[in-house]
Amino acid sequence: MSSQKGRILIIVHGTLWFAVICWPAGQGHFGEVFVGKAYSIVTEATETLVMLKSLLSADESIQTEFYRELELFSRCNHDNVVKLLGISRESLPVFAIYEYTDLVSRLFSNITAKIIHGS
Repeated sequence: MSSQKGRILIIVHGTLWFAVICWPAGQGHFGEVFVGKAYSIVTEATETLVMLKSLLSADESIQTEFYRELELFSRCNHDNVVKLLGISRESLPVFAIYEYTDLVSRLFSNITAKIIHGS
């Protein structure tokens, strides 16, 4: 992680909430991507490394693609597929919260593009 100060996000989803301290990791197709530590997202009082993808575009086709990706990952339950841990869409920007693995930052966007676009 970089030496710059992390952003603190409080993610609220209905009656659930959790805190994420995150650092910018780059720019993705949908918006900014962050790597961070989420507290109490998996089990209470635990720290989990996560990747957050933001949806910053107002373009309807980009939003459709983003939500299609979320639906795809919400249905996957395999050890070799990154897990979608949560979605925060009650305020803007919308965030998708994924488990972080050492391969996520290198492979995630390529795999997603191939799955969604079939290329």
